[in-house]
Amino acid sequence: MAIFGAQWASSLVELPTLTFHQAILPLSIFSALHGIRVSMAYRQAIEQAAAQSLRDGKDPQPTRLPWGQALLSVLAMSLGGGFSASMLLGMPPSWLGSNVVVPTYTLSFFLIQYTYLYDILQDMVPPAILDSVLIVADGSLRALSIAKLGVDGSRMRFAADSHYPGATEPWFAMLLLGMISGSGGGMWGDFLKLKTHKWTLSTPSWATAATYDMKAALLSAFFYAASTSPQFYSLLHNGGGDDSGFVAHGGTVARKAR
Repeated sequence: MAIFGAQWASSLVELPTLTFHQAILPLSIFSALHGIRVSMAYRQAIEQAAAQSLRDGKDPQPTRLPWGQALLSVLAMSLGGGFSASMLLGMPPSWLGSNVVVPTYTLSFFLIQYTYLYDILQDMVPPAILDSVLIVADGSLRALSIAKLGVDGSRMRFAADSHYPGATEPWFAMLLLGMISGSGGGMWGDFLKLKTHKWTLSTPSWATAATYDMKAALLSAFFYAASTSPQFYSLLHNGGGDDSGFVAHGGTVARKAR
C-alpha cells in the first residue's frame, strides 16, 4: 500500500474529466469553469487598466482589445503551465492532441467577452458562491496537472532515460515541474504582461518574490510526490531500509512480487 491509497488519486484524475454530455456536448465542465474564471479576471484587468489611464490623464485606452490578442492572452494564462512543463520534459502538451480542450477555453472566452454572461455572473450570482465554484474547478485542474504531469511525468521521463541508470526519484524535476505545472500560466502572464493593452517583456514579480500560486503548487507537488514515493514508504515502514522490494506504479506504491 502507499502512504495514501489509490482511491484519492483516481478521484483526482476522474473529477476534472466530467463533461456536459459525452455525445451531444463533450466539453469538460471543469475546463469551462476554469476558462470562465481566467476570462473574467482578464476582462476585469483590462477594464481597470482603461479606467486607470483616464484617472492618470493619459490617452484613453479601450476596454476591449482585438479578439485575437485577448484570446491568446487567456489561452496562455490557462494552458501555460502544462505547456511549459511539457516542453521541459520534451513531449507535446496533452491539449495539442485534444479536440476538446482549446475549443472549451475558446468558447468560455467568447461567452465572457461578447455575451451578457459576464454581467449576469457579476450582478446575479453572489460572489461567495461564484468564487467557490470557480476556485474548486481551478484548483482541481491545477492539482491534476501537478500530479500527473509535473510529478508522474517526471518519474516516467527520467526512469526511461538511459543517461540516468539506476536513478531513483528525480526530486528536483518533480518539484520544479510540479510548481510550473500548477502556476505556469500566471508566471507567463506576469512575464509578458498579458493583462495589459500592450504585451511587454519585463522582469516578472516572481523573480524577486515567489507568488502564492507558486508556493501552493510547490507544496502540493512535494505532498503528492512524497505520498507516492517508494523511498518515503520504505523510510516510514522499514526505518530507512532497502526499498528494492517496492515499486511505484500509476501514482501508487506497491510491494514487488517475490
